[in-house]
Parts: sequence; C-alpha cells; structure tokens
Amino acid sequence: MGSLVHDALEKLYKDLKLSKLNSLDDILNYYRDTWKKSWTDDIRIMKKGFTQENYLKTGERCITDYFRRYQPFQERTLGLELKVSAPLNKEGDINISGYIDRLAEPEDGVFEIHDYKTGAWLPTPEGLREDRQLSLYQLSVEHTWPNAKEVRLVWHYLAFDKELSITRSRKEVEEIRKETIELIKQIEKTTDFKPKKNGFCDWCDYSEICPAI
Repeated sequence: MGSLVHDALEKLYKDLKLSKLNSLDDILNYYRDTWKKSWTDDIRIMKKGFTQENYLKTGERCITDYFRRYQPFQERTLGLELKVSAPLNKEGDINISGYIDRLAEPEDGVFEIHDYKTGAWLPTPEGLREDRQLSLYQLSVEHTWPNAKEVRLVWHYLAFDKELSITRSRKEVEEIRKETIELIKQIEKTTDFKPKKNGFCDWCDYSEICPAI
C-alpha cells in the first residue's frame, strides 16, 4: 500500500511538471489500476482479520485527504524520488545517499524535504527530532545547494491527514553527522550481531530458529 500511494503522489507531481493537473478521480483510478497489476496471490497479509480491501481503501483515503488538503499544488517541485548524496567526512571515504520523496522550493533559497508515511502510528514532536533520515537528507541538500537559506523537514502522515515539520540548525546537523560516522564505525567493527526482539518479530520468516523468541 505504502509503495503504491507513493507512486500515485509521484504521478500527481510529475504530471504537474508538464502543466497537467490530474483530478482526484484520475489519481485514484491510477492507484487502483496499479494495485490490480501489482497484486499477486502470494502476497501475505500478516494482520489477522484484515483483507486486501482494507489496505486498498486505506490507501484511497490517504490519497484523497492529501489531494484535498494541498490542491491546487502550486508549490514549486524540484525533484521526485530525487537521489541525493554527500560525504560525511573530510576524507570522502564515508558517504551517505538516499532518495527524497519530494524536494520543493516554496520560495527562493528555501528548500523543503517532504517524506510520505502511510503507517498507522503518529510520532511525538520529540520523536521527530530523533529522526536521522531526513536530517541526513538535509546535509545532502546543503551540500548540493551550499547557498540555501533554510531547509525544512516535512513529514506527511497520510493515514492521519497530518503534516509535521521541523527545522534543524547547522549545529544540530553537524552533531548528527558525527553520530552517524561513529555508528558506521561501530557497525564495521561488530562481528557478533545478537537478535533483538521488536514489533516485526511476528512477521519474520526466521522466527522458528531465532534464539530471541
């Protein structure tokens, strides 16, 4: 569901680049058609009591709420599923790369990194500030556009029809850069990866042989 909702919103903005504003029905029909083409009988639904239809309808609601909130979509879009990268250290042997769902420039020199979430949970403001992913995207954007006046991090929690955003100072981004380098070094030195129980354990194909369960 999440992947196909992303695809539908990508089509919305991609067509806008060529001055074509799709209607809500156009985007919903695209989503449904893509769903039909992508669905196969070997896809497993792990949550008991839920069906394919439940997820299909949830995606439709996510798209509908987003469309009605932001139409007529006049904000300038610089990239969709935009690959960004940047060196994390001066030596240039540790690099970070990723894909931004949508990079926008609402005004000259101001960049917004938009990320779409379809999960059924909503983070606290404190939880947002612990996020590393979009902060590293900010580092990449500032590396590509060194004259950026401001970078905003924007999350769209589509299942809740909520937009959450924060800004990070250069000092905060620098701290995250250093923490990430240390984490990479720690991972590279680690030889024993012990299992750790979490919310995905019930979905794991290796649960029968996992010593943590």
